Amino acid sequence: MLARLDFRLTAPNAFVFVTRFAKVAGIATTPRSTTELLANYLLELTLQDYKMLKYLPSTICASAVYLALKTCGHTPWTADLERHSTYTEADLLQACVRDIHELHEKATTNSLQAVRKKYAQEKHGNVSSIAPAHLGW
Repeated sequence: MLARLDFRLTAPNAFVFVTRFAKVAGIATTPRSTTELLANYLLELTLQDYKMLKYLPSTICASAVYLALKTCGHTPWTADLERHSTYTEADLLQACVRDIHELHEKATTNSLQAVRKKYAQEKHGNVSSIAPAHLGW
């Protein structure tokens, strides 16, 4: 079985899902869009916080894409995203979105700065300097 799969195995994680959700959202472009880079930045911020382990990787990814779209002024959740992710804006995303938003707000004062510095580089769109969105919930 492994030979047939050419030994290509992976565990599902948020980065596996971000590729799919970014395509569905229309933010997967070449060169990479600011919105896609911001979604990746938000995902990497979640790797530094233990409380994010309570969420499924797909939930974290959907929430990061939602928040990146909202932050960049796009419609944050569409019927296509709902269908492909199986998450509705109202039910599953709000708690996770709030937690990622909090990480984004505290990124400049966090003792762990590697991710923020990485995304402050021009090759990563300098997206760590983008101010967090106002959620208004």
